[in-house]
Amino acid sequence: MDSERYKEHDGAEGVENGLSRRRDGRLCTPGSATILVAAAIFRRGQSSPVPSSAIIELSPILTNLLDLTRLDMHNNKLTGPIPPQIGRLKHLRMLCMYLSFNNLKGEIPKELATLTELRYLHLHQNRYLGHMQAELGSLNKLQFLDVGNNHVVSTIKQLISIDGCFPALRNMYLNNNYLTGGTPAQLANLTDLEILYLSHNKLSGETPSEVARLRALMSL
Repeated sequence: MDSERYKEHDGAEGVENGLSRRRDGRLCTPGSATILVAAAIFRRGQSSPVPSSAIIELSPILTNLLDLTRLDMHNNKLTGPIPPQIGRLKHLRMLCMYLSFNNLKGEIPKELATLTELRYLHLHQNRYLGHMQAELGSLNKLQFLDVGNNHVVSTIKQLISIDGCFPALRNMYLNNNYLTGGTPAQLANLTDLEILYLSHNKLSGETPSEVARLRALMSL
């Protein structure tokens, strides 16, 4: 795609690392704000495929894309933490944060809880550790949460400790982590929940009878 096409959108001037720069200095993307971002952004200008031995970090440059609504970088070789500046992307709906099947590590940043438009959060199959942030429950539009196959050590009760948390959540995948404690009766408050995967953790006790009140639940 040539630079002339970039100039036609949002007052952009020129191209930098595959992104256009607006006259106000902000980096933006061509065309629609709903885009798919691949790891090519972080390949430092390489036109050839990234070598199999390459390590690609999730760069904070991403957070300059202030109009971004969708971020999809799954199945790459990304490593390192999610930068806390991710909280700047206030229009992000799909952080489809699709960062699944990478090698990202560190704690899941609490700044994700500031992304109020977020609907889908895919963090499956990485190396996240530490506690799940209860603040994620304030994401009122979040429908899909997948942190399965990581190294998260927390309790489900802690994750859903905020009153009225996850009001739109339909799918919750917490499987294959190091969650401890029991299955809390408060899960029954997630009334839109359709899929709940808790297998392969260190949970104890029985599933509370209150979970049977989840009439939309199809898979447990």
